[in-house]
Amino acid sequence: ISISSICLSLTELSDYYRKSEQRLKNKFYLGKNAVIHVSEEAVPNRDGGGQETQICFGVEQEKEMLFLFSIGDVSGLTEKIRDIFLQMERSRKEESQARTLIIELLGVIRTVAKRNGADFQLLCEIEEPFHRVKQYETLKDLENWILDICYRLCEQTAQREKQKNYNRLTVNAVFYIDHNYARPISLSDAAEYLQVSSSYLSRIFKNDTGMNFVNYLNQVRIDKARSMLEGQPVRQIKSIAR
Repeated sequence: ISISSICLSLTELSDYYRKSEQRLKNKFYLGKNAVIHVSEEAVPNRDGGGQETQICFGVEQEKEMLFLFSIGDVSGLTEKIRDIFLQMERSRKEESQARTLIIELLGVIRTVAKRNGADFQLLCEIEEPFHRVKQYETLKDLENWILDICYRLCEQTAQREKQKNYNRLTVNAVFYIDHNYARPISLSDAAEYLQVSSSYLSRIFKNDTGMNFVNYLNQVRIDKARSMLEGQPVRQIKSIAR
C-alpha cells in the first residue's frame, strides 16, 4: 500500500497519485504487505561504503555452486543463495536489473543441474523456468523459489547417489513414478510397464527404497504438491489441488 501526503488541492491530485504509484515500485524489495508513505526517502543504490554493489555470476560462482552441490552441502548452498539475494536487496537496483541478475543465477543453476545429470525443466516443474522470473512480485518470492529449486536439485543428487546401489528395476520404477505421479497409477501399472510381475517388483522395490510402492508414490505426490504451492497466489491453489 502506498500512502501519499494530504492533498489540499484537486488540481494537484493527479500529481499526488503519480507519486504514490511511483513508490509502489519499492514493493519488489519491501514485500507484499508493506505500507509505503510517499514522504519516505528512496533507498539509494549504494552500499554502506558509498560504492555501487557489483553483483555478477561467472565461472567462479558456478564452480563454487557445483562444489556445494557435489558434496551435498545444503546449508552452505542456502547461505550462498541468501547472501546473493541480500546483496541485491542492499543494492536496490532497478527491478528490471534485479530480475536480469536472477535470470543469470538461474542459468548457473541450469548448468549445475546439467552437470549433475538432472532435467532442469523437471526440476523447476515448469516448461519455461526463465519466464517465471517475471511472474513473481517480490524479491523474497524469487529467493524462496530459487532456494526451492536448489533443495530439489540437492535431493535429486542425493537420490541419484542412493540409486547407484538400487536394482535396475527399482531405478526404472522410480523413473516411471516421477513421470506419471499425476495419473492414477498403481503397482500393477508399473509392473506392466516394466514387464515383470507385481509381486516381484514389490519385493525388489521395498528392499531398495525401504518403502512399498504406494507409500513411495504418495510421498512423491505430497512433495510435488508442496513445491507447486510455494509462492503461488491463492487463486491457483484450487487448480493445483485438482
